[in-house]
Amino acid sequence: MNIIWSHKTNNVGNTHSILGVYHNDIVHYLSLNAQNQPLSYEIIKHPSNLQNGVTWIDMHASIQWLPTQFAQADIPGMPLPILRKIDAQHTLAFQHQSSNNTANQLLTDNTKMHIAEGLFSIAKSYASQKEYGSVVWFHDQSVIVFAYHNNQLVFANHFHSSNLQEHLYYALLPFHELKLSPSQMGLFVLCDETQKLACNQLFQKFVPQAEVAQIHMPWITATTAPLMHIVSPLIKLASCALPVEA
Repeated sequence: MNIIWSHKTNNVGNTHSILGVYHNDIVHYLSLNAQNQPLSYEIIKHPSNLQNGVTWIDMHASIQWLPTQFAQADIPGMPLPILRKIDAQHTLAFQHQSSNNTANQLLTDNTKMHIAEGLFSIAKSYASQKEYGSVVWFHDQSVIVFAYHNNQLVFANHFHSSNLQEHLYYALLPFHELKLSPSQMGLFVLCDETQKLACNQLFQKFVPQAEVAQIHMPWITATTAPLMHIVSPLIKLASCALPVEA
């Protein structure tokens, strides 16, 4: 077990809930008080075991973004989806599928939420910057794209992608039939710090106005967290998402 990063906030209260993400034998724990305020964040590599009582967050499941009024209708390919009401207009549907059968992975199979909930809130902050905007997040082979036109969500989806070229393809997919000028379209990329340089070089080669962004949360000041593309949406999810029903 190796603690990669640990941070405690100035918020007070006892731990009321813990949100967790498990990927690549790395686990994230975000502890919250009763007001859903962050108390601490810890990232551990090669955990010997996982904590109990954690609400696990999915990163790799396919998603469907639905109008809330149609959220109870059958969804092709998702016989029993988990439905998460995002706001009055939007509902997120996803269905977790285990990627392997390791002991820790099996423990996290009972996911209740999806990282797309936090990403949606972050993506909205870019929506008004251009007439057309595409916000793409990626980690390993998972890509999530939100696209906006005149500040309104017009596209949201998850893709399995194997390289940066495919990531770029999916980022541009929502508007591929339109001929847009740099002043009309913005492309905003959220990725791991270790991939920023390669991403910059490729994306800006084809879309010069592409911006590889780095999100920072207000309470992370003393030391910058690694894996901020996971840390930030998880923190944002805690503040904006509806609680999981028991």
